[in-house]
Parts: sequence; C-alpha cells; structure tokens
Amino acid sequence: MADCIYCGAPADSKEHWLPRGFGAIKGLTLLRDRICNACNNALGQELDEAVLRTGPTGFVRCSSPAGTTRWALKIEGRHGKSINPFHYRVMGKESATTLTMPSPNGDYEILAESYTAPNGQGHARPLRQLVFKNEAGEMVPVPCPPSYDATRLRALLQERGVESATLEIVYLGVGEGPDTFDGVRRVLIDAIGKFSANVYYGEGPSSGKKNVLLKAGISLPYLRGLAKIGFHYYLAVTRTHTGAEFLFQPIRQFIRYGEGDWHRFVDLTTAS
Repeated sequence: MADCIYCGAPADSKEHWLPRGFGAIKGLTLLRDRICNACNNALGQELDEAVLRTGPTGFVRCSSPAGTTRWALKIEGRHGKSINPFHYRVMGKESATTLTMPSPNGDYEILAESYTAPNGQGHARPLRQLVFKNEAGEMVPVPCPPSYDATRLRALLQERGVESATLEIVYLGVGEGPDTFDGVRRVLIDAIGKFSANVYYGEGPSSGKKNVLLKAGISLPYLRGLAKIGFHYYLAVTRTHTGAEFLFQPIRQFIRYGEGDWHRFVDLTTAS
C-alpha cells in the first residue's frame, strides 16, 4: 500500500476527486492509493463543503434562461437532501452566499433564495429571514435558518449589529403557516424579547420579473478546494506522477494547510 501524499500514513482511502455532492457521474474514476482516510475526511469536510455550498460553483446553469442553484435543481450528495446554500454559514457580518431582491413593502432589499418552478423556470422568493429597523431608520434583513435556536439567533443578531433594533417583518419558509408560528415566536421571544411584527408565510404569489443580486463569497477554503479538485484529477489520470514528488510539495501544503500564495495554484479569471 502506498503512503498518503499529505501525511505519510497508509493511503487507505478511495476519493471522489470531483466532490460527490455534485451528483453521481457515470464512469467517474476514483483517486486510489494517494491519500489516507483521515486526510480524505478532513479535506472533504473543510474544502469540499466550501466548493459545494459557496462561491460560483454553488451555482450552475440549467437549460432555462434563469440561473439556478444545486439546491434549486435538487442535486443531492451521498448524504441525501441538499443544504440550502443561503442558510449555510450565515454566522458573521455577512453570509457565505447572499441573494437579494426588492422588498414588496418598500424601497429596500430583502434576502432571497432561488428555486425552480414546475415549468423549469428559475425564480427568486424571500428567504426565511427577519427584517429589522435600526436607529438610522434603515431596514436590515437577517437570515433565520430553521435550525437556529434562541442562543444561536441571539449571537447572529449581535454579529449583524441589530440586537437593539426593532423587528419589523418575519418571513417564514415554504410550508410554514400560522399553525407552525408558535414555535418560531417562542424562539424569537427568547432571543429578542417581546415583539410586534408583520409575519409572511410560505412562498406567496409571484411578483413578476425582477432583477436580483447574487453575492457568492470566495474564501481561502474555497480556493484550496478548487486546487484540490484540479490536483487530484491530474493524479487520477496521470501515469507519470504519484503526487508525492517534491515538485508538488507547494500545492500539497496549500491544499492541506492553506500555506502559500493562492495565486500560484488558482486562476479566477479566463480569457474572453
């Protein structure tokens, strides 16, 4: 058995060099005898997740004119149902991936998510979120993932700087109605205290064609993930190298530990 190109342990793992979350691809060759199970799991949890859930590769084009996400197309990984990318890694000053659309209630933007209608057309609808009015009178939307309890929600509101702002609007998710709001109300009261806000349930009617703005963050793990896909694809098809050669030490260090200048390994621009 060969040694892992990253840590030297026995290379006892078979890897999908193209993350399995992109779907099952017939005839895809696995990378064998190159990495150990521990490194495979660590890189998958950190880097593959970043590539699958964030950045431009969190989105694909379909045959319809509108762009749709893996989430909207219901492309599933090995673990079943896809994670909504707009509720993925939202803790912080901003979310990893953000889609915005005009609010139907005023001249400000709210958070949105994409979905595919039965006719195959891509659309945007309000994301499950809370909309606050701050002291300056600005409307500030904050994502509200259904998995968040009061403690996590309170921490998120502090990160977004709206812990003392006034809750104005609550947008719930598809399938959530008045009969499910009691649980949501309890979480909100535990997080911010008593409130009075307008509540919108489910998807709602279409408001016609509108421009939407997508912001897909590119993090260092995302860049490392792209480098890993390219490097491991080469190792899966080459008959010349094993990947353990000294020649590849810089890219191995970048992929495994994030060391080095990412510009050496990833080019985010293409010739027009």
